[in-house]
Amino acid sequence: MRISVKVPNSNGVAANATATFDLPIGRRYHKLVLQYGGTTFNLAHMTEIRVIANGEVIQRFSGTDRDMMNQFDRQAASAGILVLPFDRVGLYQQNGEEATAIQTGSKDPGTGVAITSFKLEVDIGGAIAPTLTVLAVQSDNDPGKPGPGLIRRIMQYSRAFTVAGVNEVSDLPKGTEGNRYIWINRAFFLTGNTLDLEIQRSNFTIFQRTAATNSRLQTNGVRTPQANVYAFDPTEEGYDWEPVALFQSPNAQGIALPYQDFRYKLNLSGAETVKIYAEYLGKLQG
Repeated sequence: MRISVKVPNSNGVAANATATFDLPIGRRYHKLVLQYGGTTFNLAHMTEIRVIANGEVIQRFSGTDRDMMNQFDRQAASAGILVLPFDRVGLYQQNGEEATAIQTGSKDPGTGVAITSFKLEVDIGGAIAPTLTVLAVQSDNDPGKPGPGLIRRIMQYSRAFTVAGVNEVSDLPKGTEGNRYIWINRAFFLTGNTLDLEIQRSNFTIFQRTAATNSRLQTNGVRTPQANVYAFDPTEEGYDWEPVALFQSPNAQGIALPYQDFRYKLNLSGAETVKIYAEYLGKLQG
């Protein structure tokens, strides 16, 4: 069964400080639950939240943006409680959801990699007398799948587009750096100016939708589109293994090479600086 336990308190819960929580090693993490309060402490005061495994930041977002992603997944809006899911929420198969739960202290028999350090950091802005406690929803490590598991990285980027029309983003990670970026699980473009999005892989179009069509199809599936956000989500119908591969099929020598080109083509109605969250599935190295 899953258990919900409070993680050790942080000494850094204060305005204009970073609260750090050392997460105990030895179990599987499905989600973290941040319970926040105080005289004045809201989502906007969580200017950045970081999940860190073995010293590597594997997830990075603001409190407001994490809440937006949760609501996209048809979860309740935060009201003193912010959930950081490691499972992929809203899929039809439990195994598919839990494939990205984070196992700690379990060694991968092939690489020898195990998570021996697991931390949560929360940058707190100008709150007044903030309070913050964290619950971890855990289960036993899966002995049939030793190692850290499939890591869901959520990486944050920003691009300044100076003109209206089609603007391309082709420099995000794709299948490189020690298999950290094997699949694109989904991507969020925080802009209300998107008219349509096209995605190309090796010069072949694999996705092309207007903003209105994209929102309608996601609503018909298992998602709730959010205002001023264009979300690309291959799992929108609840099927777990729909992420977009960034590696080609193995060649005759059994080697899988990364695609050399993967690009987003945003058609914008005006110039804008756009925040991007790219969500990858991959492996933990070291």
